[in-house]
Amino acid sequence: EAVADLPDAAACESELALLGVEPPPDAIADQVEALRRDIARAHELRLLGRVDEGLALAEASEQAARELGYGPLLAEALAELARLDFDAGSITRGAERMQSAIDAAEIHRHEALSASLWLELAMQSLAESNDTNPGAWQLGRAEVANARIGASTRASARLAFAHGQLAELQGNDALA
Repeated sequence: EAVADLPDAAACESELALLGVEPPPDAIADQVEALRRDIARAHELRLLGRVDEGLALAEASEQAARELGYGPLLAEALAELARLDFDAGSITRGAERMQSAIDAAEIHRHEALSASLWLELAMQSLAESNDTNPGAWQLGRAEVANARIGASTRASARLAFAHGQLAELQGNDALA
């Protein structure tokens, strides 16, 4: 029975399938992979500090993903757009896009992305606001999402760091 429940070998070739995400239909698989490369390039541009170039590429990728109609890809594009917005100093727009990315990830069962984004949003909120309530709530969502997927050691360390950040902001030096 356990073997019968495993995905077929072809599905395991896809990174998304390994994450538990429904793979794209064959008819659009090549377009999805091309757009994922564009999103990865936008990520690289962001890391290089070329935020405007990254934003332009990510916005084009988000529009193309939306037109393609493959939800997990849309979530990935929105996530990179949000990160670029944050790096460009557009905190409100970044938070809105991050929430849209989380919604899309959860709707399309892109659980690893959802867990990662909740934590990113919590850490951003804690870094940018004197009001710890939104960050604390988002951190709680990050805990749930990471528990659902079995958080990696890296994710667990980032969660612990965020809890320390929250404790410090709340004046709880013992927990910080």
